[in-house]
Amino acid sequence: MTIAKVLEVFDILQDKYGAPYFPSEWKVDMFNMSQYEYLHDLLPEEGGEGVNFDYDSNVTATIQPLLWIVNVTMNSQGLLPTATIDTAIQTASGDATASWFRIASIGFNSGTNVYPAQYIKENNLRSFQANVFKAPSAPKNVRYNFVGNGIQFYPTAVSNTLSIKVIKNPRNVFVDENDSSNNVDPEWSDYVCYNIIAKMLKLAGVATDGQDLIQDVRLSSIAQ
Repeated sequence: MTIAKVLEVFDILQDKYGAPYFPSEWKVDMFNMSQYEYLHDLLPEEGGEGVNFDYDSNVTATIQPLLWIVNVTMNSQGLLPTATIDTAIQTASGDATASWFRIASIGFNSGTNVYPAQYIKENNLRSFQANVFKAPSAPKNVRYNFVGNGIQFYPTAVSNTLSIKVIKNPRNVFVDENDSSNNVDPEWSDYVCYNIIAKMLKLAGVATDGQDLIQDVRLSSIAQ
C-alpha cells in the first residue's frame, strides 16, 4: 500500500467519523508514530528478555519486511558497535537510513561452524564469570549484553565474525506535495497498514471499537 493510499483511506474514515481535519504532514507523523506502536504491540518490552518474533509463523510473516541477516565483525575487545550493525543493515536493505530495533539471534562463527551467542542478564554476568562451569568461553559459550555504544561480548578478549538476524526500525514514510515520485511508502503489507491506519484514527480522536474500525478501514480501501 502506498502512502498516498494510506492517507486517502484515512481521510475517508476521518470524514465518516467526524474527526478534525489534519494536514498531510500531521498524518504522516501519525503513521510513523502508529507503526512503532504496532511494532511494540507485537514485541512488547515487558514480555521477557527474548524477542518473541517467532512465536509462530504468522507473527514472523507480519514483520518479514523488517528482518535482515547481516555479517559483521566485533573489535578486539569483544565490542560490536551500533554503527557497524546499522551500516550492515543499510547495505543489506538498500535503505540508507536503516537502523536496528531488536536483535533476533546471533551466531558466532568459528571455522565452518556457527555457535549461538546467548544474551546474559546483567545480574548473572559476574556470578557466571566467577564460576568455572558457567564462565563465558569462545566459541561454544559466548555471551553478550548491551552497552551504550553497541553489543558487548564475553569473553571480552575475542574478535570474530558474527551472523546476526536483526529486526530493523520501520522506515519512516514521507509525502512530497509537489512531486509524488519523492514519496516514501510503507514497508508493511496491506494487512498491517490497515491496522496502522486504525491506530492513526484513534490518535485523531476516533472513539470506536478497534475491530469495527479495522473492518471499516478494509472496506474503505477495497471501495477505492
